[in-house]
Amino acid sequence: MKRKTYNAVFKQETVKYIEENQLGISEASKKFGVGSTALRRWCSEFKVYSTQAFPGQGKLRADDEKVRQLTEENKRLRQECEILKKATVYFAKEMK
Repeated sequence: MKRKTYNAVFKQETVKYIEENQLGISEASKKFGVGSTALRRWCSEFKVYSTQAFPGQGKLRADDEKVRQLTEENKRLRQECEILKKATVYFAKEMK
């Protein structure tokens, strides 16, 4: 049995409907046919990230993408630094 997937628009509209009509999670779960755990997660995610809450499968939010890029850059710069340190030691030995 394949797991159901919902697009970002459906999730946002569902959360907005729940908030506007002050529905309980269990009531909304029955109404929309979505698990209560998923609805709770959607609501909390929407409260934190609002319009960027549901970026899609395999995609990152803008903030998370920036962190990923900076982490990669940091790793690359550390490697370059190590190479330069080793080169300095090597050439210092050559000069003696």
